[in-house]
Amino acid sequence: MTFGKCLDQWMLDHDLSAAEVAAITGTGSTTTISRLRHDQCTPKRCLTFLESLLAAQDAPVSPQEETRFRASLNVNRMQSGPVDHEEAFHRIFFPAAGSRTDLLLRQLQPLLEDALEIHVLTFQHSSTVLFQDLMSLLDTFGDRMHVQCCLHMVQSEEMPGFIADAMPVLCDTRCRVSMLPEHASSPGDLSILRCRKRDAWQEWLLLAQPSKKIRMMSLPDGGLYDFFQQVAVDAKDLNYVYDLSDFRSCAEHLEALYQMEKDTETCIMQEDLPFACMPIDILHAAFRSEREDHGTMVDLRRISYLRCTNMLTKKRATHLLMSCRGVENFMATGQLKRKVMELRPFTVEERKSILSALIAYAEQNEHFDLHLSGEDQLFVSHNVSANLGHGVALMPGSYEGYLHCDTFVHDAGFARSLRRYFCKTLIPCYAMSKEDSIAFLKHLVGDQNTGEKQST
Repeated sequence: MTFGKCLDQWMLDHDLSAAEVAAITGTGSTTTISRLRHDQCTPKRCLTFLESLLAAQDAPVSPQEETRFRASLNVNRMQSGPVDHEEAFHRIFFPAAGSRTDLLLRQLQPLLEDALEIHVLTFQHSSTVLFQDLMSLLDTFGDRMHVQCCLHMVQSEEMPGFIADAMPVLCDTRCRVSMLPEHASSPGDLSILRCRKRDAWQEWLLLAQPSKKIRMMSLPDGGLYDFFQQVAVDAKDLNYVYDLSDFRSCAEHLEALYQMEKDTETCIMQEDLPFACMPIDILHAAFRSEREDHGTMVDLRRISYLRCTNMLTKKRATHLLMSCRGVENFMATGQLKRKVMELRPFTVEERKSILSALIAYAEQNEHFDLHLSGEDQLFVSHNVSANLGHGVALMPGSYEGYLHCDTFVHDAGFARSLRRYFCKTLIPCYAMSKEDSIAFLKHLVGDQNTGEKQST
């Protein structure tokens, strides 16, 4: 069933006119409703309308009807041909200030105000409203709140929009986001709330009603949270928390990146220099040795060597986009913005050698596409590594301390779409040419040499 036929049936079932639906959703025009009913709108427009419908308090949409609406969207997508992801990628790379919804918060706040610890386990379809609700809860309850979010499968063509909506949640160390396999059994759209008040734990089952109010059922005997955690076992994690003050955690982080990067075309956007582009002897020398744990340090150096070798010897393209300001800060301080345990600042000589090696590699290797950008806003939110055939890694652009949350999306279709946006939009519109970028780096190395001469 197409989206138009599904909307037609829903309006018939609830005896609603086009004018009433337009008023409920704020669409503002019965003509738009008519075009939606006749499948004359793009899948993106249909999705926008559906989210307005689901967010409207007066819209009588049951969970079963929502499922049918979302299934019908996939029918329209398959019939419409290739999807234009430009707008979604723009939201990923240039995120606006996140809006919040407070409907769920208003219903739960009186219950949770005096809770010492709060855990939410939720099974949901991905939606803008879901992530806004979760961020409102996290903003309000701070470190008391922990969320485990199990999502129904998101298809490749929906992935850019999903990532744009979910990014604040995916980057939050208090949230674990996972995705259920396509044919996995699921409990439907429900949430289990578990909180500790004084010395006692309490549980509630939360069900969304068509009126958008949450129906809450107290579970005095508990146990449902633990039961549904077993249901969530089959879900594949999307985000991972790493502690870069710990050797083992750092090695696991670099290993995950290497498994995505090896022997494939790669697009990297990072504010300053990636480890994988540094001469391995200089990088190894910068790790402090006074607290060296032989086993984990050997593993860390092995992975660093593999990443560097892969970057320098593979016969597939690497598209690297860095910030002018980020590279300038690195040359001035010797420190990387991304904090890593026991990594001392690079010396002036090491900085010059790193940049000189990067310049030489860009000039000599036709597969290495190096660009710099003065668009500072581009690097505020995240670093990106898109790897054709494998998937995409998204890492926060800034965070406090050593603890941070990275997202790994193992979806080849998403990687292809992001690569297209990266090479067709980001680089042409927001970056310097390869020749100008190399000239900028040579100027920085020259400035370091001039500064040294003047100081002597």
